[in-house]
Amino acid sequence: GDIATDLDAGEQAARYASAGAGLVSVLTEPKWFKGNLEDMEAARRAVNEQASERLGGRPLVLRKDFVIDEFQLLEARAFGADTVLLMLSILSEAETKALIDKAQALGMTPLVEVVNEAEMKAALRAGARVIGVNNRNLHTFKVDLMTTPRMVEVARAAGVLDEIEILALSGIKNRNQVKLYEAHGGVSGLLVGETLMRAGDPGATIADLVRDSGDNGAEANRRTRVKVCGITDAEAATVAAAAGADFIGLIFVSKSARCVSVDQAKAIVQAVREFRELDCRIELGFPAQGDAPRWFRACADTLGAACGGQGRPLVVGVFMDQSVKEVNRIALETGIDLIQLHGGETPAFEAQCCLPTVRVVHVDAEATAGGSSEPVSAGRLVDGPACALLLDTSVKGGASGGTGKTFDWNIARDLGHGVGHDDSDGGRGPVPLVMA
Repeated sequence: GDIATDLDAGEQAARYASAGAGLVSVLTEPKWFKGNLEDMEAARRAVNEQASERLGGRPLVLRKDFVIDEFQLLEARAFGADTVLLMLSILSEAETKALIDKAQALGMTPLVEVVNEAEMKAALRAGARVIGVNNRNLHTFKVDLMTTPRMVEVARAAGVLDEIEILALSGIKNRNQVKLYEAHGGVSGLLVGETLMRAGDPGATIADLVRDSGDNGAEANRRTRVKVCGITDAEAATVAAAAGADFIGLIFVSKSARCVSVDQAKAIVQAVREFRELDCRIELGFPAQGDAPRWFRACADTLGAACGGQGRPLVVGVFMDQSVKEVNRIALETGIDLIQLHGGETPAFEAQCCLPTVRVVHVDAEATAGGSSEPVSAGRLVDGPACALLLDTSVKGGASGGTGKTFDWNIARDLGHGVGHDDSDGGRGPVPLVMA
């Protein structure tokens, strides 16, 4: 869909330049991407002016369009482009080589986009010196961040890795993803579009992508997340995902009015995977228990990174006092991402689950913060194996969960600041909690 259509291209280019971007990509295709040549001209003028004021260099300006002939190269130059995008998905190898030669004659080294090994090899044969690897499948629009490392290995095998520049394109949303490319090597830069266009502060987002902060960029993952539970059909799941839900909850408890069957759950999971950029179960790389000084915070950062990347929304299966065999069977068969245990399951039970778990903490509906009685059982607050704690109202003599009753939310505040490991300075840090 459209993104920030009322944005001023010159102002945005200046923001990128101020943040240290080495290249500014400007859409000039009018029909599908709502771009135009005047936007590129404005971007070039803005970065020129900024460079003059600061007596420094400026980022290159790239024309991003469906370039198929020499006239578009001349047009790009006339409107301020330093380089252009050439897409092997719409050009033959011979056409790509001809356009590379013509661009170079005009003083431009084009960015040649590839999406697979065959195109990578064609780009190398055509003489491409700057290659952008699109991590997004242009047919399914799913993202595979390992596409870029695979193309690096193609160049390495051809013996030309040191002679070319490879950029990773599409799907880059957070620092951990950038570190993937840093660790692999062979990737010279990133082209980040949607993430920056949606950012309230592009400069801060660029800084978060390229530099480790004191908390390794985790602060960006710590905003409030939203879970929509009790989904019973694929259409509702898609609506919730489109509205911004970070988690979709499916109930597998037979006594619940919103209990779903395995077949219903499979259909919902499939719909969610079609919505999100990754069409597989999301592998959540939690730290080994005991490695993180503050277990629940570390796990929350991992969940936040997944929701901030290609994994939103994650699908959570809700179970209550069922056998571990049944829980694991349903979890594996349906393809959910997380298991929520809503009964009296113990940490030992959690350790036997095949997926990361969320543990319920029942809160007495009559209890008050600072009261004489403990509002929750201390045994429910121990670290791990569960990756998160979910607070839900407990009614004496009644049901647990789905009662429509609330507890004193000041209890959640107090628990959040008092649970978990000590910080290095001896203080207690806040712990993320899920509110049901």
